Amino acid sequence: KLHEFAQLLKELGVTRRDVCRAPVERLYLRAEERWQRAMPANFDVAPFGTGADRAEQRRFRGKIEAFATRRGRDGRFAFVLPVAACSRDPTICELDKESAADWLAAHG
Repeated sequence: KLHEFAQLLKELGVTRRDVCRAPVERLYLRAEERWQRAMPANFDVAPFGTGADRAEQRRFRGKIEAFATRRGRDGRFAFVLPVAACSRDPTICELDKESAADWLAAHG
């Protein structure tokens, strides 16, 4: 079956560069000195931070959710894999000109 699937991909013109594994979010648990495979949806900084930290976390999660669901004027998702399937909307493409560090500095 794997050979048939590989043949189908070849016939469709799909290369290894087109195929990628879904990204995995990980969280380092310092107290346990290990990586947790996925950050739990309800992860809270409460044991480690202040009310301001929790508010910042909520704002950040809101921005990430907005990016995850955003679509361009062309109807495509702003950010999706493979990258070739992303929106070509100029307002979204503008984000490629800004580093993550600059974006974080500007948006706190």
